[in-house]
Amino acid sequence: MNDVKPGSVVQEAQWTFPALPDRVWPILADTDQFGRSLGLPPVTYSDRVLPNGDKQKVGSMTYMGVLPVSWDEKPYDWVEGQEHSVKRVMHGGPLESYYVRTRLEPLEGGTRVTVTFVGTPRSLVFKPLVASFAGGVMRGIARYGQRLGDFFAGRAADPFDIPPADLLPSARDRGEAIVAKLQGLGLDDQLVRRVVDYVLLGPEWEMSKIRPFGLAKKWGVDRRELLKVFLHATSAGLLELRWDLLCPGCRDGTDPVSSLQHVRSGSHCGSCNIDFNVTFDQSVEISFRPSPAVRKVEPTVFCVSGPFRTPHVVVRRQFQPGGSNLLELALEPGTYRVRCYQYSTHMTVTLQGVGPDAGSTQRVAVSPSGFQPGTLDLDSSTLRLSLEVQEPVQIVVERTMWADDVVTAAYVSSMQDFRTLFSSEMLAPDLNLSVGNVAIMFTDLKSSTAMYEQLGDATAFNLVQVHFRILAEAIAANQGAIVKTVGDAVMATFYRAEDCVRAAFEIQASIDRYNEENPQKAAPIIVKLGAHVGPCIAVTLNERLDYFGTTVNVAARVQNESIGEDIVLSEDILTDPGVQAMMGVLPIRRSEPFEVSLKGLAKPFALTRVHPDLANVSESLRRHTGEIALQI
Repeated sequence: MNDVKPGSVVQEAQWTFPALPDRVWPILADTDQFGRSLGLPPVTYSDRVLPNGDKQKVGSMTYMGVLPVSWDEKPYDWVEGQEHSVKRVMHGGPLESYYVRTRLEPLEGGTRVTVTFVGTPRSLVFKPLVASFAGGVMRGIARYGQRLGDFFAGRAADPFDIPPADLLPSARDRGEAIVAKLQGLGLDDQLVRRVVDYVLLGPEWEMSKIRPFGLAKKWGVDRRELLKVFLHATSAGLLELRWDLLCPGCRDGTDPVSSLQHVRSGSHCGSCNIDFNVTFDQSVEISFRPSPAVRKVEPTVFCVSGPFRTPHVVVRRQFQPGGSNLLELALEPGTYRVRCYQYSTHMTVTLQGVGPDAGSTQRVAVSPSGFQPGTLDLDSSTLRLSLEVQEPVQIVVERTMWADDVVTAAYVSSMQDFRTLFSSEMLAPDLNLSVGNVAIMFTDLKSSTAMYEQLGDATAFNLVQVHFRILAEAIAANQGAIVKTVGDAVMATFYRAEDCVRAAFEIQASIDRYNEENPQKAAPIIVKLGAHVGPCIAVTLNERLDYFGTTVNVAARVQNESIGEDIVLSEDILTDPGVQAMMGVLPIRRSEPFEVSLKGLAKPFALTRVHPDLANVSESLRRHTGEIALQI
């Protein structure tokens, strides 16, 4: 605010809300909604390439329906939970530029919010026009603040004034037909109704890209159950799915495609001006939007650069040569990346959070050759950096963990509902994408040849089908999916290792229970089972989504070490934190660690043969699931 030019129009609005900054910030950080609330028209954005190769974001709108207006939008500055600001430099007209800053100050049990508008006229002659424009902006800001005040005081159910949806005449009838179609599929009927109503009546600006996990957090419902409803509702015609390629820098979607077949191994982010490799478990996201037959969505944009677009970014700020350039942040313990946009370089900072907050200030030099030092490991939970820069640069501090509201291709492809409903979704034949981590189970039916000989073809065949049904039910119930069957063998994948192990115990317990009730004692069902976890690649094989690589090979060979009625686990899956927590409560008669040379693999592998106490598996799993629910 120190660079306000003489003659500028400065106006300010201030409110006090009965809510702490951590609740107020996510709403005020949504600068797209802020733009809507001002009553301004939608904005169209484009990029202009600068002489140095950087890209300047250019915005344009039609003001008051007749006057075309355009500007250069400077990068947003923000510190999470404290403030954000933006400057727009106009292309012609009476307004040279305007600047808007929103600041949050914590109070006892509340937050003071100050919004400052600075409009700079192109000459003093235009100051009355700029003052008139500023007055209109401030009236919109006042309406925005009043609505937020009603929301935080409990007088409004939503922080934004949502206009009613403009429905097609047949939309409600289509919605009722879809609700009826989804009944009896094992879905939560109330959740089905809620999803249909949301798609028909929800805010227009949320419809262009619906993230089920983010919506589940907002609604307070089980996110996997909500995703299942979305998948079935898509199959029923309520929604369309699409695939976005997420940039590792801004983590926003680029190049959305309607099918996995159109995904390629590399992409480019115009906002970050970088090329990046596409991975199955981080870069490829599935999202949804209403089917045009149900609701026509015309996306309108009011801002694309604010903090709401990149919630993993804690700080984004311009730094100038000279001065202190002090960056001071109180952060949760964890790993953060400090990145310089201009130089495409970064340093890694780990905050242990075990020492006093009053840690020393770390001097860091930023240059085209990188950060010096390149890494920091600090005991403190407060990050204090004194940045030495040679020219104006933009510094970003970001969390390294990816957002948990993203449904990746690796996650959804481990769901049986997805594989059943969207079996045509597959990668291009010549494409393979890396998957950072996936749990893989292989099973096989022991002595199936003898079973056919002893029981006859018809009886044995029926018994094999029963075995497949038991496996399928246990795998689906534990958030896994069958990738393929080969003869009597099954390959299944799981997004989490503990789900894989839980399914293994349920399979052996269910098979044992069936054998107890099965009169064919001469040939009981005996399943050999093994599991492993690790990286692999996703490919299309035989017109289905499949997985290949060393992890898959190891999992298959681990299963070969099973003798039946046991579970053989690799050291990698057994030492997974989620598996370790679960193994402490599961009933196990005995465990037998052993080492073996697996066929085709050079190094010996440490394996463990687990003999479950099959009679008590079901009760232990129910108790463990209940404990997890209580923790959540």
